[in-house]
Amino acid sequence: MHDPELRLREDVECYARVMRHFGAHFLDWVGLRYRIGNPSLMHSPELTECDLRPLRDAQSRTNAKYMRDWGTLEFHALKRFSRTVLKVI
Repeated sequence: MHDPELRLREDVECYARVMRHFGAHFLDWVGLRYRIGNPSLMHSPELTECDLRPLRDAQSRTNAKYMRDWGTLEFHALKRFSRTVLKVI
């Protein structure tokens, strides 16, 4: 279910939830175009450390929700796996 408390990263949370519930497959074409205006809430040259706090809070909330729903072990295993893959690429 959508989390109305998330003002930032709500799209990321939605994609992760949908992929986890229904699976994800590789598409060899663009499946989604995501337009970000300039400036936006997340992409602004004037962002300060204080401005990043809501973004970090949203990430923490999303992580906690995933761990609650799918388990801490899975969360950390996937986190480690993704960081390992990104180092190789």
